[in-house]
Amino acid sequence: MYKFLFIVLLSVSLQAQDIAYDKQMHLYAGAVIGSFTYAFTYDITRNHNKAMILSIAAGTVAGITKELYGMYDIKGNRFDMDDLAATIVGTVLGSITIRIIIN
Repeated sequence: MYKFLFIVLLSVSLQAQDIAYDKQMHLYAGAVIGSFTYAFTYDITRNHNKAMILSIAAGTVAGITKELYGMYDIKGNRFDMDDLAATIVGTVLGSITIRIIIN
């Protein structure tokens, strides 16, 4: 029951209109990266701690890489810490969601 409520609350909270579209996309991308990395790592190692650490690291690296790419490839773009934060938050939420579902 708690798993269901968590997923419902998470999906409702992500629909907030106060969050800019760009930040929502970073959050969603982080959630996808975090959830897939967590599930894949846990499937191989059967260790929740390793899966959590690796999934958060993967999301963080992906966020930093995207911001660096945008900064050097798109004229006038800058490294946006808010975008990076949204990606990392999404990664953590995706990882936690998969951990709850697996348990």
